[in-house]
Amino acid sequence: MIYEKIYKTNILNKYNKFYSFLDSIDENYDFRLLLPDYLHQEYEESMVLFNDRVQHLDSNVMFLTNIEKYKKLFNLLQPAKINLALYKIFLNKEKNESLKKSLKSFKPLNFYTQNILYSLTNNVTGRLVVKSGPSILTLPARYRSILETRFNQGNIVSIDFSSLEPRFCLKLLDKDTKEDLYEDFNKKLDLNLDRSIIKRAIISVLYGAHHSSLKEISASKSKLIFESIREYFELDKLLKYSSNIDSFGIRRNYAGRPLWNLEVKKENILINNYIQSSAVDIALNYFYDLLENINLKKAIPLFVLHDAMIFDLSSDYIEEFSNIIRLGYDHKKLGNFPIKSEIFNLKHKEEI
Repeated sequence: MIYEKIYKTNILNKYNKFYSFLDSIDENYDFRLLLPDYLHQEYEESMVLFNDRVQHLDSNVMFLTNIEKYKKLFNLLQPAKINLALYKIFLNKEKNESLKKSLKSFKPLNFYTQNILYSLTNNVTGRLVVKSGPSILTLPARYRSILETRFNQGNIVSIDFSSLEPRFCLKLLDKDTKEDLYEDFNKKLDLNLDRSIIKRAIISVLYGAHHSSLKEISASKSKLIFESIREYFELDKLLKYSSNIDSFGIRRNYAGRPLWNLEVKKENILINNYIQSSAVDIALNYFYDLLENINLKKAIPLFVLHDAMIFDLSSDYIEEFSNIIRLGYDHKKLGNFPIKSEIFNLKHKEEI
């Protein structure tokens, strides 16, 4: 059952190493057959509790339904075609061993990469981790030009949410904006600062960084900006969402995903976990819905990059695809999230 896999490492910590060892031997083997009687009894009693918790999750927040949707989403991803000449050039030039390792994971077989396999359970927030295949999450953007269209006339296209995490926070507070979130904040507070500085300041505040991290402006001004952001984003309210523990003794994100951080006391980490995890579920739900509504023969899904996705797009489908993307994501409770799309060319990117 899916809930055994989800919960065995999170709840049955006392068996964690034992299960991991057995899984490493044969993941298809029924590990329960090897448990001594007293452990088997403890395990079965725990599974009764699991059933209760899982039924609560599934009936109220559809958490397990989301997990099944994400599995289907990832199964639809296709190998990417690689420009072999560019791949070799970049690989020969790159001196950083870590980046070189990322590049090597894209090594093509008959011009195509391996299938990518993601994990949603490697960290507290459920943020994606590549288990095997191309290391797209750590590949620098400058190397994405190795991705080549499989169509006679096509483009590699990326779509991504516009300011997903801070926008999610504002939606919780009924303060959403249809404009560029960072420029809108700049205008409202009459700060007259570069957008990139405002963006970094907002992200820094939401994730608990000190105002001194904003080195482009004076310490006194950065302190005032940070205080204004804290007030505008009502961190006390965000903390209530982030630190709440339900009657089952579980912290959850907005979508109901369990956050296994009960030992965490630091406010910035609690807020970080809640925002980041909620953003994961918002993005993946949209990507799943999107693939349900586009032509998968002309828009080939390749990779998910947290709140972004990369497609191999036939040129005769660009207009229809871009019209769908411009609609954004209409979340049933939170409203509309704007989505951007860009074409990746060899020398530059352009919005579509």
